[in-house]
Amino acid sequence: MTPSGTKRIHVPRTSFQVFVFFMILNCCAGFFQGTGNTDEIWNFTFGWQASMGHLPYRDFNMLQTPLSAWINGLSMALLGRQVLVFRFNGAILFSLIALAMRRISLRFGADAYASLLPGMIFSALMCTNVFLEYSCLILFFQLVIMNCDMQAMDAGTGMKKRTLVLTGVLAGLCILSKQTTGVFLCLASLITAFLTNRKDHPWKAMECRLSGMCIPCLLFLAYLLFTGTFHDFMDYCFYGISTFTAKGSYDWYLSTGTGNMLHGILMPVPVLAACILCIQKRKEKEGKTLLIFLILLAGGLINMYPITNYYHMTVALGPALCLVPRMLTLMDEKLFHKDIFGSLVKIVPAGYLLFALCGYAIIGKSEGMTMLDVPHFKGVMSEPFRKEEMELLSPYIEQVLSEGSEIYILDNTAEYCLIPYDIYHKDLDMFLYGNLGTRTPQECLEESLEESAYYLIADSTRSNTQFPSSEIRAFEKKLKKTGETEGFAFCNNDVNN
Repeated sequence: MTPSGTKRIHVPRTSFQVFVFFMILNCCAGFFQGTGNTDEIWNFTFGWQASMGHLPYRDFNMLQTPLSAWINGLSMALLGRQVLVFRFNGAILFSLIALAMRRISLRFGADAYASLLPGMIFSALMCTNVFLEYSCLILFFQLVIMNCDMQAMDAGTGMKKRTLVLTGVLAGLCILSKQTTGVFLCLASLITAFLTNRKDHPWKAMECRLSGMCIPCLLFLAYLLFTGTFHDFMDYCFYGISTFTAKGSYDWYLSTGTGNMLHGILMPVPVLAACILCIQKRKEKEGKTLLIFLILLAGGLINMYPITNYYHMTVALGPALCLVPRMLTLMDEKLFHKDIFGSLVKIVPAGYLLFALCGYAIIGKSEGMTMLDVPHFKGVMSEPFRKEEMELLSPYIEQVLSEGSEIYILDNTAEYCLIPYDIYHKDLDMFLYGNLGTRTPQECLEESLEESAYYLIADSTRSNTQFPSSEIRAFEKKLKKTGETEGFAFCNNDVNN
């Protein structure tokens, strides 16, 4: 009992309890997540292909390094090639991220209740993106390195060689998750290794961390050379990335709606507060620890280039959520002179848990979601439009397959309709500028012309900034149109039919 005689609300305290708490939150969100997220189906495709032993770059196109695809592929090979397995991986990753955020929040002075808040905010912001992909994988590694470096700075005794090497390995794994973001985080972690060990051989500390970074990178290089995919890797991840056309500035993001504007304004606030506090306490241990935190956070900001949107901003500024409990506590002290935040935060975990168990289901039902029962999507909740589209196109696909012919869907969501039939076409099933290596869209389309090729071509209203619509319209003129359905034209090779 508390001194006032009221019953104490139980709060997860041990790491295992916290992990289970967040697993419940994230699994509930992932189960009732719809099928409108194209990033999800693209990343699922990477893992699906990897689970069958197919090699990145040679057998399927992707423009980032393949660690997330390999992790998803391994779990799918063991547990089943299902979207729900892919989302379960995401729930595990999000829960580990929340656990790491809790450790950093505790280091900033949060109590057992308040330390859960950053993870809950992150889970709420990402409730429609519960899947394992490279950006969040990097975020987890980034948070672990942050915690280790901040702990060393707090202790003032430097970091042991073994820890420097291990955190260097984590930084190297960031490069294996996404090459551009990984390189910037590696540079940031070298700086923090120097600062945390500046009183005890700082250059030696940088050398140890760099040696750790080299371990996964050299192993990956050996893999590329052994499998003969080095040229393909360079083609997709470096040479062809210059054709990536999607862009979105911070100003553009703020103009895309009231919700995005609020998100874009509020997410940087903890970072600005940390910068001010770091300057104010620059001569104290807390200021130096904040400097380590801010340097590593800055290393991940490249994730917002070239597209600043809801997802990229949430992940890039995700570490800043660790400062929210500290900010709210300071607001209590300065503005209200009482512990309002401390009282309210005690009921938040229970409230969020109740919402996760009931609220996501209620929202899904109100949006008319129904459960899919097709291969690889069994048990997945789907919005009406996605289910209707899959049912609409399946007769065309089955007709072509029964004739022993090849079917292509020229649309940026082609995988939703082709994966249930275990069909995958390299390049054309993720047919986007920047994802084709050095080949042009015209070259990819011309290569698909076969004696028995059929095409479902999306109309001009179904597109995005990376979709090569003009090239597809020109290609469509070479084909014979044999039918149409809502949103699609059904064509075949006019030369052979």
